Amino acid sequence: MTIFLVFFGIGSVIYGRLADLFSLKRLIIIGLLIYNCGSVLGFLMQSSYSFVIIARSIQGIGGSAIPALIFVVVARYFTPSERGKIFGLITSTVSLGIGLGPVIGGFISASLHWSYLFLIPLLMLIAIPFFAKGLPDEPRREGKVDIQGAVLVSFTVGLFVVYLNFSQWYYLVGFLGFLTVFIYHILNN
Repeated sequence: MTIFLVFFGIGSVIYGRLADLFSLKRLIIIGLLIYNCGSVLGFLMQSSYSFVIIARSIQGIGGSAIPALIFVVVARYFTPSERGKIFGLITSTVSLGIGLGPVIGGFISASLHWSYLFLIPLLMLIAIPFFAKGLPDEPRREGKVDIQGAVLVSFTVGLFVVYLNFSQWYYLVGFLGFLTVFIYHILNN
């Protein structure tokens, strides 16, 4: 769970920036495909702890696209009067998932095997044609991706999440160090 959250947190920030430059449709589809590649890898390599961790990392990278980009979709393509209704629908759907997820996951783990949980996200592939048809094509916009800033924010977020999970002082020191360098980078670029 920790490795998923680390990559999920990092990816959310990075996808937000990429949405300023690239097509939302393309980014959402890429995110879903990456997430599902991680799911398939996790299922196929379930006997290797290392590969399961790698698969969860890949899932975090892909899965972070959805929350980061879906709110951009709402802000970009819906009128202010429609946004409240859409945000309410999104929040209700997420809440339902948070409530049902552990129940369904527990049932599948007890009835089949925990590794089958990796196959549930494959159902999201059904959404790809709807995103492809429903979202407009957008041209690439001017700008660049700050690679150094992305690396700094990745280590900052990653170390913070690891610190919250393991509470070792050196993760906190690393987080504060990278946060300081990141803030300096942002203020001077």
